Amino acid sequence: MTIKEELIREQTKGSFPFFGFSIAILSLIFGGFLLIFGDYMDSLFTRLFDLIPDWPIALCLIGSALIKLIGIYKRHKKLMRIGIVLLSAVWTAIAAVYTIFSFTTGYPNPSFLFMIFIVVVCYRVSRKGDFG
Repeated sequence: MTIKEELIREQTKGSFPFFGFSIAILSLIFGGFLLIFGDYMDSLFTRLFDLIPDWPIALCLIGSALIKLIGIYKRHKKLMRIGIVLLSAVWTAIAAVYTIFSFTTGYPNPSFLFMIFIVVVCYRVSRKGDFG
């Protein structure tokens, strides 16, 4: 291997996208949880989720996470960008619902803080610019 080939390989290598990978894995786990325990969000937010089942949210999370993971695996910037934008949108919606309903259900639920943290990490990955 020549020096030029080594330099090109090192430039394209990059570092492991820890935060993007972590958000994708967390989204897969939470989406799978929502599929297995189908009435989880319904039990937390009965007034809103009587109309919306959990499986569409779960499929959005799982689909977005798979797009992100495929982009990370293949180092495909466009797939990574699409994946983090979709994950940011879904987690922002989930965090908004958790925040609104954590104070209106009678007993305050601090789980909205964790959802907001996930959204902040999604926005950090997006702002970084390499969408890893």
